[in-house]
Amino acid sequence: MSRCNFWSSVVALTFASVWASPIWAQTTGYTYVKMSLTVPWTLYFVFLGCVLIPFVLMIVLAWRGTPKSHSVVNAASGDETAKGAP
Repeated sequence: MSRCNFWSSVVALTFASVWASPIWAQTTGYTYVKMSLTVPWTLYFVFLGCVLIPFVLMIVLAWRGTPKSHSVVNAASGDETAKGAP
């Protein structure tokens, strides 16, 4: 690495660290917004519902879509072998 390239990297890193320092953040005009705890709790339950509703829906659809056992199907169709008769 050449000497000039090294010092240009040092200068660039110095400017980047000064630009990203907390002092720069304080001069940007941070605005404090006062709100109650209702907002984060509402967001929590909304996002919880967005995550859980698809899982509950998959469970219900899988439960309703399970095939019935052969004995129940045969008994409903009137087959005598399903009732245990030889």
